Amino acid sequence: MVLPVLPGLGVAWALLRFIRRSDELQSRIVVESLAIGFALGSLATLGYGFLQLAGAPPLSWIFVWPVYGLSWAVGSLIARLRY
Repeated sequence: MVLPVLPGLGVAWALLRFIRRSDELQSRIVVESLAIGFALGSLATLGYGFLQLAGAPPLSWIFVWPVYGLSWAVGSLIARLRY
């Protein structure tokens, strides 16, 4: 059951290696896109959590990762447009 977690650890390790090996501007863009993505993903999941309290249908925890992934992609677009 824990086997799908291993690729996630690989992604985190690859991202950390990418940030460490990139120049200052690219590193700043990646970190900024992660910050924006984390903020958007947190707002989305927290907001839907409150909607569930108001009667929205419950969703599985498996949907949290795609929300954060999509938020990271949006954050990446925003960060790249800035620079």
